[in-house]
Amino acid sequence: MPKVDVTGGSQTARVRGVSLRLSRHGWRSNDPCIRWRRPETPPPLKEQAMLPAPINPVAALPLERSDDQGILLQRMAQLNQRLLGPWEDADGQMRPRLTMAEAVAQLYEWGTEYRDHPELARDFAVMAARMARRLPPTGDRSS
Repeated sequence: MPKVDVTGGSQTARVRGVSLRLSRHGWRSNDPCIRWRRPETPPPLKEQAMLPAPINPVAALPLERSDDQGILLQRMAQLNQRLLGPWEDADGQMRPRLTMAEAVAQLYEWGTEYRDHPELARDFAVMAARMARRLPPTGDRSS
């Protein structure tokens, strides 16, 4: 607890070895090395911040995607949405969440839909095959 001396009309205190005086702006230090700030103000900068290095727009990576990449990303977003929960089809009907087997079938369907884009069709077929390998067995086939 600081000791406050109110004699002579000025208020002073000593906290942890630092002499303080009360002004109309609050408690101030008599030591010019200590700066008192409001809690919401940031500390003063000791040095100038460095500006960001200039970027050469010619050397930057291309920001545009190919049409095939755009289609693939759009279809993957659709598939993820349909795997996560109920979804709305093109006719406006709500459909239940897709099972993994239905997702594999959807990937194969998209692979045949994009036959005119060979790389895209191959990507869908590869994803469908990988997902099909992770499907659980459908039951006992020995009966």
